Amino acid sequence: MENTVHMEENVSLPTGILKIVGNEVRVSILFYLIMQPDSLTLDDLARLMGKAKSTIHHHVQIMINEKVVMVSSKEGSKIKYFTANMKLVEGSISNTCMMA
Repeated sequence: MENTVHMEENVSLPTGILKIVGNEVRVSILFYLIMQPDSLTLDDLARLMGKAKSTIHHHVQIMINEKVVMVSSKEGSKIKYFTANMKLVEGSISNTCMMA
């Protein structure tokens, strides 16, 4: 069962989203993944954000663990590609809007 935070009757947010919005680097990563039509690599994110690859890796791992970011790779390649889990993100936004 997924951990949730209940904010009002019938409204809850996955705790993973709360971990994301509580950190500026993770919010920025999510922004870039949402705005980019294609998947991004750690190198792409590090370049776009002007941060060390190790910093991006740390935050992306948290986001993967919380199922906010999905990871894939191309056959025969060691490069990992990251995308936002739009189903989770859109559901969280929808729940947040219901509270307003």
